[in-house]
Amino acid sequence: MAFKQMLFGLLFGSLILLGLVTASWQRPLFAKEMGAADPLLYLPLISNPIDYRVELYPSAQNIEEYRLFCGKQHFLSVITQNGTFNLRPHPGEDINGWGSSLYLQPFFPNASLKHTTAPTITVTGNNIQIQAEGFVSLNADETYGSWLVSLALSCQPYNKQVSGSGIYQISLDGLMAPHGDLNLYRIASNYLIDVPLLSGGNGNTGDMATVWYAYDGSANHQWTPTLINNAHFPNDEADQLMVEVEGACNEVDTAAQGYAPIVAAAKPSLKLTLTSQNPDAGVRFGAFYDTSKSQDFWEDNVGITPLVNVNSPNTDFAFNVEFMSTSVISDGQIPCWGP
Repeated sequence: MAFKQMLFGLLFGSLILLGLVTASWQRPLFAKEMGAADPLLYLPLISNPIDYRVELYPSAQNIEEYRLFCGKQHFLSVITQNGTFNLRPHPGEDINGWGSSLYLQPFFPNASLKHTTAPTITVTGNNIQIQAEGFVSLNADETYGSWLVSLALSCQPYNKQVSGSGIYQISLDGLMAPHGDLNLYRIASNYLIDVPLLSGGNGNTGDMATVWYAYDGSANHQWTPTLINNAHFPNDEADQLMVEVEGACNEVDTAAQGYAPIVAAAKPSLKLTLTSQNPDAGVRFGAFYDTSKSQDFWEDNVGITPLVNVNSPNTDFAFNVEFMSTSVISDGQIPCWGP
């Protein structure tokens, strides 16, 4: 009899426990149906790992787009077009929240960016790994050395952030002297001056608000394009350079400009830090603004191009890379310029 009572007690206790567990999973549904407490307050005890995947979208115009996903979030695209290597992050929820582009490949002045081979993209349980390589672009269609990039990228959808790290190596065929400064990469963005705004009146807007940069972890410097201050190439050199293109709510009123209307969009930041693995790399900041396109919303009229001076004796470079893109605070807010 004692054994039966003990067995009955165990079974009864198990049923109660099962009922409590079931009830805890049902509460969000009940709360939602009854308009009660926010179901987000009832989080599961076990979270599944992020589901990473890649989808390839080929094009007939020598363009290939590799779309990187974590769950349902299309968080970054790798775009190759006629030999370019372009990273475009999308950390937020705004469907039009695609902002600045990172061309992570070296080139000499006035060169056409080309000569990237097809990237290798591998999905792991924790991230997506990208490897790309090619030749250093020189003039219209020449080369002067080779390069390689290896990155591991991950997304944090709840923080609206994309981050990654890796290495970037460049090996030139000789000294830079015959060809000029070596541009390490290009961040392409859009900045508009004195254009009609959806919020009313005229002002400045675009895919970016300003640019921050810092040498060797020191204090930040700032550069914002103007019709006068359209180029900024300081002579400071460092082994580490951080560059952050600050995102913005792009609220240009294209209809008022005489074009088809487009909605305002929350454009994310783009931050890249290069740290040389060898001393005396001599990395400088550089940026320019095409004032002739200061009201053209479709143009990449801003170019951020860190460089190594032509007089450098170095022909081989190796950098540790830190990448980050974060949504602006107004991401997901309609309109994005609101309070």
